[in-house]
Amino acid sequence: SETKLQAASAVGGLRGGIWDRIEPIRAELVGLAAQMLAFIDFPDDDISDLSPQTIRQTVLSALGQTQALAEGFDKGRVIRSGVRVCICGRPNAGKSTLMNRLLGCERSIVTGDEGTTRDVVEDSVVIDGVKFVLSDTAGIRRASSEAERIGVDRAGDNMRAADLLLCVFDASAALSDADRSFIYEALACSGRKIAARGDGAEELRRAMSELAGCGNLPSDGSVINNLRQYECVVRAAEALQRAADGAAPDAHLQDIEEAIDALGSLTGRSASEDI
Repeated sequence: SETKLQAASAVGGLRGGIWDRIEPIRAELVGLAAQMLAFIDFPDDDISDLSPQTIRQTVLSALGQTQALAEGFDKGRVIRSGVRVCICGRPNAGKSTLMNRLLGCERSIVTGDEGTTRDVVEDSVVIDGVKFVLSDTAGIRRASSEAERIGVDRAGDNMRAADLLLCVFDASAALSDADRSFIYEALACSGRKIAARGDGAEELRRAMSELAGCGNLPSDGSVINNLRQYECVVRAAEALQRAADGAAPDAHLQDIEEAIDALGSLTGRSASEDI
């Protein structure tokens, strides 16, 4: 683990943090499926049928809890891998200087020449217990060489993949048309944005922490934090949504069993055995 939050989350996971959220949902669905199967397989026995309303209410309850698990994936990814931060802007805006100030060391080369940074320079810093993966990128402009063009393309790719964009501007100069063009490009990216001048590092750290939601990240291992877990939970939610929308009882049952299987793949339990 690289941070205390990662360590605490790992310990929480070993103690059953995510299992404690998944297993009650799964157990409720297993009980529902077992009663539905018993009524179908043993029609002569005195087994009461479940009303469509009861089935739907149980399915919707499980669906809501499963969707909440899926929505927590972003928090789990941040705990596990950190916040991806792209430091971007026009050439000589102060991106590399800001990178070094946030890190507290001379990681990026700083000169008065435009285009000093060609490739992406990456390093990480811990803010409020959360890892922030910083990427210092080439200045955005029309490239004058093949090497610079590649660097600008990589900067654009990094901007689009980032969770947070630190958009750096030269406060000593008026906003130019090229700056405005860069702003439009940044606004088209999905990550959250902060406009920065290259100074005020402590204020910037606080803003980064707030935007990343550092104060709201659980440390008990109760959120899913990898893609396999996320895909299983999404598969369960999709099956439950079909069950909630379906009309025929046998269709309900098939989808409920699929949801049980998807959740069971996370807890190591088999639907057929339990039912």
